[in-house]
Amino acid sequence: MGKFYSDEQVQEALAALEACAPGSWETLKRLASITRPHTEDEEVELTSITRVFDIVFPKLQFVAQAIDLDEARFELNLDIGNAVRAAIASDRDSSQLFKR
Repeated sequence: MGKFYSDEQVQEALAALEACAPGSWETLKRLASITRPHTEDEEVELTSITRVFDIVFPKLQFVAQAIDLDEARFELNLDIGNAVRAAIASDRDSSQLFKR
């Protein structure tokens, strides 16, 4: 899952996001699945989750202890994006199995 951080660290970050903003995981997956331009309401949701990132990420020990906080947050954001894309692909693969 993670390219920069371990799977456990990515899971810790996702759990912290979910604790701060319940439903954020499903919202991230839903918004990432949209192929058309986002509506204004969807942009507001995305902005809200980004703000939660700003609150949660610095509180994570592995981010707080990083030499470059901005780089650590950026890398964690990339890893969470990878996790979201992997979950979407897995969901699609699972739904294809049920169609057979």
